[in-house]
Amino acid sequence: MSTAVRIPAAPGQLHRIRSHCGSQSRARRHRCACSTATTPQEATLEWVVSQGGSVLNCKSAPDAHGGHGLVSTKDVEEGEEFLIVPRSSCLMFYDWNPSDEALVAIAEQLPPTQWAPRLALQMISEYLIEGENSEMAPYFDCLPQRMATFPIFYRPEVQQQLQYPMIETEIQARLQFIYELVEGPFQEQLPPEHPLRQSGAELFAWCFSIVSSRGLRLTPPYEAALIPGVDLCNHSARPNCTVEIVQDEEFNRLEKFRLRATQPIASGEELLLKYGDFSNDTLLPDYGFVLPPEVTGCETVSVGLSQQLLMSAGSPLILLQAGEVARQNKWLGSNQFLPGEMSPPRRIEDWHVQKLVDIGLLPGVLGGDDLVVELGGNQNEGIPAELLAAVRVISAIAPEDVPGSTCEEVASNPLSDKRLEAKALGMILGVVQCGLSSFPSTYEDDEQYLQPGADQIGPSMETAIRYRMYKKKSLLLVGEAICKRLVQGGLLVD
Repeated sequence: MSTAVRIPAAPGQLHRIRSHCGSQSRARRHRCACSTATTPQEATLEWVVSQGGSVLNCKSAPDAHGGHGLVSTKDVEEGEEFLIVPRSSCLMFYDWNPSDEALVAIAEQLPPTQWAPRLALQMISEYLIEGENSEMAPYFDCLPQRMATFPIFYRPEVQQQLQYPMIETEIQARLQFIYELVEGPFQEQLPPEHPLRQSGAELFAWCFSIVSSRGLRLTPPYEAALIPGVDLCNHSARPNCTVEIVQDEEFNRLEKFRLRATQPIASGEELLLKYGDFSNDTLLPDYGFVLPPEVTGCETVSVGLSQQLLMSAGSPLILLQAGEVARQNKWLGSNQFLPGEMSPPRRIEDWHVQKLVDIGLLPGVLGGDDLVVELGGNQNEGIPAELLAAVRVISAIAPEDVPGSTCEEVASNPLSDKRLEAKALGMILGVVQCGLSSFPSTYEDDEQYLQPGADQIGPSMETAIRYRMYKKKSLLLVGEAICKRLVQGGLLVD
């Protein structure tokens, strides 16, 4: 069973991150008295205009998920502009020149690949050090003060609901990074009177979440930028807009950012950007939301299993489990069975082992007692080539049954004997079952938790449940695809 990863016991500041979802004491009111904005999103767009930017053919509006986004206010053609944001209105570490040398020194200790914490330190410089004098202060007022769906703010009982050790390890790593930054460089390099020493962990965690979720990754040498207005665009795997960098040709420097349409967009249609080809393992910690595996297209699940089980040459145990999960999910009929479900196991022959060595799966991929395989994603119906090749070799009776001399060839060509091919696919179904059984809850349990009228749960709990639910859905999609192969290929027995 997955257990919550605990943060170090020592740092009192870091404990408060767990329950800190945005202190209202941070709020400052800089909105112009003549402002007509009724939402923070409208106020952001007003501020962009006040800084010399342009808001064209778009406005903020509620989205389908309970948040806000940008929508087009008229029918536009490909190439038309929606936003123009001056460089001076953005946060970019590339040309940061603050008065606080201590913060700069800390930021420069971080490699460029860690753009989010570097940009977070710049945000702290503007927010905390410059304070009322920062030109970006009105924009900061418009940012969300609560970050409840971001895992570093989860309470331990919420983190437990993720039920997936890899994401818990990532959360732990981020908390540990914040702890080490606060207890190390913040204490060692900041003057005793520096305000960040008093509110370091909580404020840094907030800024870190803001820039990781709203910052835009750029090509070198710019790293990333926080672009007001553009940060209101929601994510889609099928975007209809893009952000362009406009250079000042005379001085050869970045002058502004431009949001424009990449296709015709109808009036009232939401403006969408693609943040990247990210699975929920990135979307959750970086952006605070998750998407179904059918949408991300790259959701994978790490499944641990013993080498003994995988090398069981069609053991009735793994095939019986596979058949049960297939019938339970109605991928197969109640009277459809996998060949070998009731057969005695066969002994692995020396040639099986040698074949696995020849195609590069031993001692590498299958080496060691504890194996981890990745199921899911958009390649080969979510079945990794190495796993498919391995089970075909193990299921074969003689060397000539194996179709190929490389891992890729074996994975690409089914076994000629249909019963043996069915056993091989059944073994992968067994791996799917191993993955599903590693979660304390079932997919049906998760659906019940999220049903309208069920016990009220908060946004962080809902996001955690959806995360694990979509992991299971990835496995279920693999299982369903395998059963379609079995049925369409006539590989089942009655």
